Amino acid sequence: MHSHSGVTCIAEVGSNFNHNLDMAKRYVRASAEAGADAVKFQTLKKHLIISPVTKVKGEVVPYPVYDIFKSAELPESWHYELKKEADAVGIEFISTPFYLEAVDLLVDVGVKTIKIASGDITFFPLLERIGKTGKDVLLSTGASTPEEIQRAVNLLRDNGVGGLTLLHCVANYQPK
Repeated sequence: MHSHSGVTCIAEVGSNFNHNLDMAKRYVRASAEAGADAVKFQTLKKHLIISPVTKVKGEVVPYPVYDIFKSAELPESWHYELKKEADAVGIEFISTPFYLEAVDLLVDVGVKTIKIASGDITFFPLLERIGKTGKDVLLSTGASTPEEIQRAVNLLRDNGVGGLTLLHCVANYQPK
């Protein structure tokens, strides 16, 4: 990843595009216009990260958050569209994979850098798969112990990761 001043600015879109490809593309363009070096999305499928049911007072009931997560999904075909848009405006396209096959998708799309969420620092099969790509990695370390961070770094390095940048984020979400 290149930067203009020794500092790399990544515009975080995540899943905040209302499941609308045109809006996601506008975010890519706006990120470039604002001077960001990269724009980051999330590659996830709701059925792979969240349960459709929960327990309330011992009874299994539908989990309302499950339906909300549908709008957070970034369809596989959109990755190619967004990468193309990013290339056209001179900004790097990055995504955070939340399931194993997402790593293969990102490689196929042609990303240079893969971001690992802090919650996945102990998802060892994911780290191994990402390391084997040889891509550069941004590893978030929020809510991790020094031992977990060291093990993740070792696993990525042992599997051939490219450049490795550790990010310290404060994983502190306020209750509603």
